[in-house]
Amino acid sequence: WGYNAGDTRFKSAQQLTHNLSDISSKGGNYLLNVGPSSEGVIPPACVERLEKVGQWLKINGESIYGTSRGPFKRGLPWGRATQKGDTLYLHVFDWPKDGKLVVPLSNTPLKAYLLAEKEKGLETSADEQGVTIRVTTEAPDKIASVVVLELQGKPVPVVQRLRPAADGSFVLKAEDAEIEGSAKLESIDGVSNIGYWVDPTTTISWNADLPAGDYHVELCYAAEPGSGGNEFRVVAGDQTVSGTIKATGSWSKFETVQLGKLPVPVGTKAIVVRPGKINGPVMNLRWIKLTKAS
Repeated sequence: WGYNAGDTRFKSAQQLTHNLSDISSKGGNYLLNVGPSSEGVIPPACVERLEKVGQWLKINGESIYGTSRGPFKRGLPWGRATQKGDTLYLHVFDWPKDGKLVVPLSNTPLKAYLLAEKEKGLETSADEQGVTIRVTTEAPDKIASVVVLELQGKPVPVVQRLRPAADGSFVLKAEDAEIEGSAKLESIDGVSNIGYWVDPTTTISWNADLPAGDYHVELCYAAEPGSGGNEFRVVAGDQTVSGTIKATGSWSKFETVQLGKLPVPVGTKAIVVRPGKINGPVMNLRWIKLTKAS
């Protein structure tokens, strides 16, 4: 990459910080490109953003440096998590308005506190849903607040099962999926999707207790022109509905399509997506929706 005087689409300090948290939670490193102008000057917009990220790291750097990937295979609904031994660093992007931060862990919590206020402990409790941390109703940090959670033993995630919406439908979101293989959870325009899906043995699954019956299946995905023709299957027990990808125009242009009807057998505990015949990345999958047929 190089400097382009006409390109002013700079990522915000918040997005840069969220990217840093997201990548660290997956065990990766984040490389930022900052190019000088033709006069050898770093653009003021870049300087401003780097300074803001630096200010955040000055307080919360412990949650990034020297950490390993978090214990969760999927993204958390409110943010991300990094880990050091028996301690988790919870990067909260969407602060809970009810003052309850729920962490899907089966461990006994020992101690919790804001990284920016180590001397002030936070109340914790545990039940079948996981560990609940009582926090203030307003986020301490507008970019990303970090809560430290010390546990008894290595973190053990709770197997979360999806629940139906008020109308009885099941929405299988990308951030709730279990990914086995090469695909990765990413964010486009602030919304999660599953991309980089190039290995034909990769599977995507959701834990859900679906009542038996026929379901209409629709999905939201994006695909560039070259990926048209890729095949995939949505599987429930021994039942399958198949689909073929049609290009939407780009990897960031999402469309919703009707796939067909899927019979769900009694005792189904998971919905699985498997690729069939593919040529390159399968698709960017945002969500699948199952609606009970009348």
